[in-house]
Amino acid sequence: MSADHMEHFRHIVETFLQMEMGEDPETTRVLQDVFSLINDQKEIRFFIDGTHHFGHQAASVNLMRRLIDRTGYAGRIRIIFAENLNLPPNSTAYKLAVLLPGLDPRWIDTSVLTYGPCRHISFLPYGDRDRLRVEVPLGFTGGADDMSINFARELKVTCFLRLQPYLWDDEASKKADPHYASSRVETPQGQYFYMVDAHSSFRNLPVTVPPSLCANVSEQTWNWYSTIQDFDQDLQISTRNARAVCRAWEENSVLALWPLYGLHQFRDQIAEMAMNILFIAFSVQQTLRRPIMACFFNKPTAIPHFEALLTPFAHDLASGNVELSTFRTALKQEYARVQGSEDQLSAERLDQFVVETARHARPWIERGSRITYLSGYDSKCGTVDISSALETTMSLATHHDIIMALLGPVPADVYNAFYVRSALPGLFEGQATSSLMISSGKAFLQVSREGSGITDNYPATVGRSNYSELASTCREAAFQLRSQRCLCYLQCDHAADPRDYFSQLSQISEFLIDTQNPASRVSSYFTALGSYYRQDIHDKFVLGLLALLTSPLADEHDPSRSDHMNDHP
Repeated sequence: MSADHMEHFRHIVETFLQMEMGEDPETTRVLQDVFSLINDQKEIRFFIDGTHHFGHQAASVNLMRRLIDRTGYAGRIRIIFAENLNLPPNSTAYKLAVLLPGLDPRWIDTSVLTYGPCRHISFLPYGDRDRLRVEVPLGFTGGADDMSINFARELKVTCFLRLQPYLWDDEASKKADPHYASSRVETPQGQYFYMVDAHSSFRNLPVTVPPSLCANVSEQTWNWYSTIQDFDQDLQISTRNARAVCRAWEENSVLALWPLYGLHQFRDQIAEMAMNILFIAFSVQQTLRRPIMACFFNKPTAIPHFEALLTPFAHDLASGNVELSTFRTALKQEYARVQGSEDQLSAERLDQFVVETARHARPWIERGSRITYLSGYDSKCGTVDISSALETTMSLATHHDIIMALLGPVPADVYNAFYVRSALPGLFEGQATSSLMISSGKAFLQVSREGSGITDNYPATVGRSNYSELASTCREAAFQLRSQRCLCYLQCDHAADPRDYFSQLSQISEFLIDTQNPASRVSSYFTALGSYYRQDIHDKFVLGLLALLTSPLADEHDPSRSDHMNDHP
C-alpha cells in the first residue's frame, strides 16, 4: 500500500470521525455507492473462527446481520466455519446454532437459513473449503486471530475484509508479536492493507449494532429455542426460564432488570463478586425503591461456589439474625477454600468485617428486605425448569425484594434483548457486547479480565467532545466491582478497614443510580455514545468497507469497480 493511499484512507477516517452526522450530499453519495456495490454481489462469504469463547463468532454473525440490515442484501451468503481441534466436535456449529435461530448444528452442512431479505445463508466447514470452486469478489469476518492465514486465498475471495472486534486491534509496532491481531484487507496475492496503520483510531470503533438486535425477541425465536429444537435440552429449559422472566417483567415493569455475564473469567473470586453484586443491589434499591431482578447468564458449572456466601447471608437476613453467624461461618470456609488453609485468617479481622456487614444489614432486616435466590441448575438433575417460580416471585416482588436468578446460557437474541432492554447497566466481560451497548446508547459495566490488555473500554472522546472524566468514572466503577474482595479483609496482613470495602461498593451504587437519571452527566455520556456510533460514518464496518473498496488492492484485483469511489475528499 503506497503512502498516498494510506494518507487517503487516513483522511477519510479523520474527516468522518470529526463529523457529528453523515448527511452531507457527498458523504451520502459515497455510502450509497458502497452499499450498492454490496448489493451487486451474487455471493458473499463470511468466515467464522473456531476460538474458544463466543466473542469472535458473535462478532462475525453480528457483522453479517449488520450488512444485510443496512444494505438490504438479498444475494447468497456462504458461511465458512472453523472448528477448534482442542474443543468438542461441532463446537463452532453449536455456537452458530445459538447465534442463528432455526439452525440445527447436527445438520449444518445441509442447512439453508433466511435472514431479512437474504433468503439463502448456507454453511461449509473450513476443512472442506476446496469445494469452493468459483472465486467471488467479497468476503468478511468479524474476528480472526491467526494473521498467518490469508483468508482471501483460502476462501477464494478477490478482496477479504478481516475486521477485529472493538479494541481488539494491535498497533503496528506489535506485528512481530506471535499473538498480534489487527484488521486488514487481504488479497489472494498476499497484499495487505492494515487500517490501524493508517489511522490508530480505527481500533476504537465499534461495529454498529444491527437494529434486529435491539428488537424484542420474536415469537418464532422463542418457540424455536424453547420448544422446537432438540439438539440441546438444557438450552431449551433455560430459554423457557428466560421467557418467564420477560413475561413477568412485562406484568410487573417496576422490576429493575440487571443482566450479568462473565463471572467465569474470575473463578477464584466468584463468591466474592456475587456478594459485591448483592450489596450493590441493596444500596441501589434504597434509592430507586424498586425490586431488583439480577439475571446471571453464565453456565452454572463454569461459576462454582457462586452461592457459597450468598445463600448463608440470605439465610441470616430471612431469619433476622443480626449477628450474621451463618454468614460468618461461610466466610471462614470460603477463605480456607480459596487460600488452601486458615493460616493467614485473622479472627479479629473476621469479626470486624462481620460487624461492619451487620451494620449495613440491620436496616435491611428491619425494613423486611428479602433475598430470593432461584437457580435453574441442580447438581443432580442438571438444568431445571424454574419458570413457575420465577413468574410467581416476580409477580409478588416489592421494593424490598432482591431476586438473584441463575438462568444459565440463553440464545444470543435473548441475551442481547436482556442487555438492551434492562433498566440497570448490564455487566459483561467481552468485546462483542461492547459494540452492542455502545451503539445502542445503553449504560454498561465492562469488567475486563486481568491480562486482557484492554483498559479503555469506555470512549474518552466522542467526535469533538471530551468525556475523559466520565469514561474514567465508568472504568473505575467496573474495576472496583471486580477488584473488591471481601476475603482480603480477613487476612492478618491486610491493613484496610472493612468500611473501605463498603465505601467502594457505595461508589459503584452511585454510578448505577446516576444511570437511572436521564439528566445526569453519566446518562448524557451513554446517550452521546449511542447517537454518535449509530451513524454509518462512525461504524467500523462501514469504514472497513471504504478501506476495502477504495484501496488500490480492490482496483487492481476487481477492474469492474467504479473508480469514482476514490474521489471522496
